[in-house]
Amino acid sequence: MDKTKKTMLIAYSLLAVVFLYIIEQILMPGYIVKSISKVMIFFVGASLLQNAFGKRKSFFRIKGLVSLKKIGLLGLGAFSSVMAAYALLGSQMDAGSIIGEMESSLNINRGNFMAVGIYIILVNAAIEEYFFRGFLFLNLKNNSSGERLFAYIYSSLLFSIYHLSIFKTWFDAKLIAVAILGLLSAGFFFNYIDEKDDTIICSYIIHACGDAAIILIGLKMFELAQ
Repeated sequence: MDKTKKTMLIAYSLLAVVFLYIIEQILMPGYIVKSISKVMIFFVGASLLQNAFGKRKSFFRIKGLVSLKKIGLLGLGAFSSVMAAYALLGSQMDAGSIIGEMESSLNINRGNFMAVGIYIILVNAAIEEYFFRGFLFLNLKNNSSGERLFAYIYSSLLFSIYHLSIFKTWFDAKLIAVAILGLLSAGFFFNYIDEKDDTIICSYIIHACGDAAIILIGLKMFELAQ
């Protein structure tokens, strides 16, 4: 990727995260409006800019993918890791406040949480992987070690910062630090497993499994699951 395209990509990604932060923390519309905004910025806008860069093979390419068994095991590991973290740190979370914020600012409640959860697992995870791993990492990484390192750090850091805007009011400082470290580690790991096959399918499946664990925790908070 030449310097001009790289500059455009970085500028767009920074503006995208800033704009979504404003929507999330300042404008605070309902979840549907936030989701539509995210699709338009992370997928539609990024795809249009991607097309302006010239033709590129699909980020969702399946041919030549590593074994599904290996991906499934990694997905199970992601699910188990999230559940283990909740078992260890869940007592420090204020479930009542989290549910209250979901209901008041996101219009998420017991009646629609399952539908929201399915959307997060199937669609939201794909959109995030397209933006952070496909649009950013796979475009930014090149053959030089310096550019590859920058791609790893930048995409993972932006991935963490973006999620901070979502849950920064949910946890205390210690849990936020743990979450940021976990997101950074996940970003680096997702980049690593996508780099070899030049596709985001691997990270998407693992990401979706991790989100499935988060939704299960949410079901427990809403007392919809034991």
